[in-house]
Amino acid sequence: MDFINFHIAYLLTKHKQVIIPDFGAFVAFKVQDNQENRKGILSPPGKYSLIFNPEIIKDDGLLVHSIAKEKNISDGEALRLVYEYVDSLVDNLRAGQTVRFPWIGKIHLSGNRKIVFTPALNLSCNASSCGLVNFSFPYLNENPAAGKRKKNRRRTAVYIMIAVTVLLSVLGALITLKPFHFPMNLISLPHIPAPVSETLPVNPSGPAGVDSTASVAVDSVPAQPQYFLIIASLTEEKEAEDMLEHFISKGMDSATIVHSDGRYRISIETFTNKEDAVSFLDSIRKEQGNPLFSDAWILEKMIND
Repeated sequence: MDFINFHIAYLLTKHKQVIIPDFGAFVAFKVQDNQENRKGILSPPGKYSLIFNPEIIKDDGLLVHSIAKEKNISDGEALRLVYEYVDSLVDNLRAGQTVRFPWIGKIHLSGNRKIVFTPALNLSCNASSCGLVNFSFPYLNENPAAGKRKKNRRRTAVYIMIAVTVLLSVLGALITLKPFHFPMNLISLPHIPAPVSETLPVNPSGPAGVDSTASVAVDSVPAQPQYFLIIASLTEEKEAEDMLEHFISKGMDSATIVHSDGRYRISIETFTNKEDAVSFLDSIRKEQGNPLFSDAWILEKMIND
């Protein structure tokens, strides 16, 4: 029933609430960012936080319809799968286990048998801002004092130009009054010998008969592009390693972590040909049972062999 976890995570990227019938609901709400209204700050889409409400249990059809559409089954059959999934959740919680939801968080029972929810560091409901950060840009300073300082600087520059002009005029007048010849005999310069031209013998073959005109070949391997099929982008290395282990356990032996731009991205396949990568991406979007694959994308990276 792991595929239902992926349906829940995917639906949270599109909706603010996803209900698991007869179990509870995950509710996303926007977190106020103190930098949103600061002048000179360009922010990505707002961050969301996530809570679990065990009081909201009435089925709204969202999760059931998503499963029915992906599995090509009726809503009744999809609802039966959801109830089997809920039964397994309840059994695990009663056994004292922690239930984990990828990209959502984890749930366990406290000592007084109440549900405790801990959200994941990288929530699926924040997928729209994945990899984006706040960007600062300069803006016009409307402070009157700043304008006054600029005016004073212009005035000082004008005064300097006037002073330089007057000084040059005075120097010109002094020069035209009486020519002045500097007595060169007062300066004793040392005797500088003329440069000696020396012709060096040229050996066309170079040392030990080696042709000096031959170019030296340097072995260099140019960087080759590789194309990684990315399905997740995380900021924490430990969480990326846990997620990688999860996909490998599901039979995705080619899965790997691509570290770039300060993020840890999960790649499930690697290609040297872009057309092959695009073709594979199209195929998993149509055939795979994991709805999160519909948001997969291709990362091109230059790799030295």
